[in-house]
Amino acid sequence: MATVFRCEARKDGEVQPITWARFFRTKEKKAVAARLDHDNRRARLVFGNATASQAGKYRCEIRTEDGELVFGNMFAYSRPVVLTNSSDPMEVSPSDPTLVTSKPLSLSKESNATLVCPVHGYPNPYIVWYKDGFPLAPSARVNFHKNIVEIFGLEETDAGMYRCVASNQFPIYVDGPEQEFEVKFDRELKVGGEFDFITPFY
Repeated sequence: MATVFRCEARKDGEVQPITWARFFRTKEKKAVAARLDHDNRRARLVFGNATASQAGKYRCEIRTEDGELVFGNMFAYSRPVVLTNSSDPMEVSPSDPTLVTSKPLSLSKESNATLVCPVHGYPNPYIVWYKDGFPLAPSARVNFHKNIVEIFGLEETDAGMYRCVASNQFPIYVDGPEQEFEVKFDRELKVGGEFDFITPFY
């Protein structure tokens, strides 16, 4: 099903004819051409099968027949979704459709680990990290930056299952209550010596 934004200009309660219109995506400051209805009363932005990357804040800009410029903001919401990567195989849990798992990350001791929560949504998801089921706290070796956690000088005790939980809230219909949406992403971190991950030959 196609997702469509529609906007119009009203004066004294009546829809005004439009001579020009465009939509402007505020995050990228990118203009997108609008389609005018056959009677030039409404402007449309048609997404087709909308993706999470198209979510965000848009501004509709309209010029009426009398030369007046009219502006209005519109929002395309998206629950948090995990962005897939062909070089990093992922699987959706058969028992929990909100849980995505990826292959383990194997690193040597004293190296640095960068764990990414590959999630996109609008509004921007709030991200919380866990290790083995317990909240992960920042420290001298653990640093958080947006959707990334960095661990410096890996130790064996850093090994374990890391999970990011990404959530956001928005109404699913106009003037409705906000609802919360959540997705989880798991990746195991393995930590060993320089040669610990080499399979022995016999």
